[in-house]
Amino acid sequence: MKQVLQLMISSVKPIEETLERPLLQAVGCISAADVISPVNVPPCARSAMDGYAVFSDDVRDASADSPAELDVVCEIDAGCFSGSCLKRGECARVMTGAYIPDRADCVVKQEDTDMGSGRVRIFASADKNMNYCRIGEDIAEGQVIISEGSLITTFSVGAAASAGISGLTVRRPLKAALISTGSELESPGNALERGKIYNSVQYILASQITMLGLECISMKIIPDEPHAMKKAFTEAVGSADVLITTGGLSVGRKDIVEDVLRSAGAEIVFDSDDNPLGNCVMFSLFNNKPVLSLSGVPFAAVSNFEYYFRPLAARLMGSQVFMPCSGKAVAENEYTRQRPFARRLRGYCSDGRVRILPASKNSVISDLMSCNCFVELEAGKTISAGDTVEVTFFGKKQWD
Repeated sequence: MKQVLQLMISSVKPIEETLERPLLQAVGCISAADVISPVNVPPCARSAMDGYAVFSDDVRDASADSPAELDVVCEIDAGCFSGSCLKRGECARVMTGAYIPDRADCVVKQEDTDMGSGRVRIFASADKNMNYCRIGEDIAEGQVIISEGSLITTFSVGAAASAGISGLTVRRPLKAALISTGSELESPGNALERGKIYNSVQYILASQITMLGLECISMKIIPDEPHAMKKAFTEAVGSADVLITTGGLSVGRKDIVEDVLRSAGAEIVFDSDDNPLGNCVMFSLFNNKPVLSLSGVPFAAVSNFEYYFRPLAARLMGSQVFMPCSGKAVAENEYTRQRPFARRLRGYCSDGRVRILPASKNSVISDLMSCNCFVELEAGKTISAGDTVEVTFFGKKQWD
């Protein structure tokens, strides 16, 4: 299996274009560079609560029976600065988030005091750094906040904002064009003539692309006619980073996608004979753009899309977050049908256990709404209840 994927991955190069985006528009994008903090966060020592900034040695033996008494030399609210430098026997009244004067090394919470204003009695000891936020405790100046190639999440945006960064350099999202071939297809919303069907698979794939944070820039239906196909394929690769076609890959008289691509000068990297999943798929390079050709049958298209498009997107976007999410699970039921090729079975996985759904035709979509994963089945193998199996989640992102 890995050999076919390697053929595909080695034939394409990552997208090099970058964009400058404000923080809120960068969420869900891939960072194009290491983001380095220009400052310490926090930039000064801050109090973690309302109380008194003190020397820990001054309150080491403080208790309810034997309180420590200190002079209150200033009061500091959050957002205010005090140039006071405390001496032994002195303290500062501080609010949560307030600047802590130099030399004070901890904060006694106000509940452990009599809340005095000129002089305060303290009824509990406090260790060094207690209730005390150190300079750079969260992020140090010069620290990498967001690594190149990583997903920009809500939390990484928050970290960048805390360092005063207002915008990020991101990789331009991959642009995909979808073309479904087949004179029998009609777009949803149009009247359906007899003998035709609505094009559902294109909507499944387009929504998957969108959920990955990538762009689906066009969706077209092309009849089974060579000139129309060649024209549509040529236009698509002129504006998209990836062209995905569905249909026209089998052995029927109208299955001409491979012939059209070959006649147009495309380089076929691999075809259905190389597909370890045993169904129709082809990968080619047309005008130096990758073309992933899938079956027009929904389940076959979805399983191969997840298997091939995810690694392709990871390569083009330079980030592993697009790779499929896989793991081990215990089968709740058996599957006894043997096949001479590897298969992906419909399944629902939760809490480390997976239920394998009954076999359905590849054209059936409705039962996919009850699934969240494929159960990987090797050629010639069966599954018994209690077996540990490999599952691959579809419609799921690495950052979920």
